[in-house]
Amino acid sequence: YELVETIMNSGIVSEIIIRQADRRDSALFSCIAVNAYGRDDTNIQLIVQGKLSDVNIQLRL
Repeated sequence: YELVETIMNSGIVSEIIIRQADRRDSALFSCIAVNAYGRDDTNIQLIVQGKLSDVNIQLRL
């Protein structure tokens, strides 16, 4: 997996890039954000049903 983090004026954008994804890449991904105002989290269930050439997941909190 490749994790890319981009700093923006509004915060940080994190992307997980999975190249040539297959069923073995199916997983529960978690994103946790913490700052001076508190904490938030979310989960994304990725289910790869067939072979794909590229998967790009972008989480914004």
